[in-house]
Amino acid sequence: DRGKLTGKPIEMQDADDKLKAPVMDAVTKLFKGNTARQGDHMGNFFEAFMHGKHPISDVVGQHRVVSACHLANISIRLGRKLQWNPQTESFVGDNEANQWLKREPRKGYEFAS
Repeated sequence: DRGKLTGKPIEMQDADDKLKAPVMDAVTKLFKGNTARQGDHMGNFFEAFMHGKHPISDVVGQHRVVSACHLANISIRLGRKLQWNPQTESFVGDNEANQWLKREPRKGYEFAS
């Protein structure tokens, strides 16, 4: 942990075949050859839906990614470390942090009880 992120901008990496090739090889292997053209994320989703296949960005994987971002933002806003329980999807012993996990839905978008 050096306390910072380093690296080339994605445009520079994408333009350099020496950098791009190993990344794309890993993506192809990870997603078993199911790779979308760059910028065609939505097209991949519709293609998967029409043919009964899984899209590259599956719901479970994206839930984990987005959750990690939300948890980091809550920690930053509160200015402290937090302990997360993935089974209950709640913060351990921290009611203040747990209040950030939900909000009142807009009228017409409530969940039926």
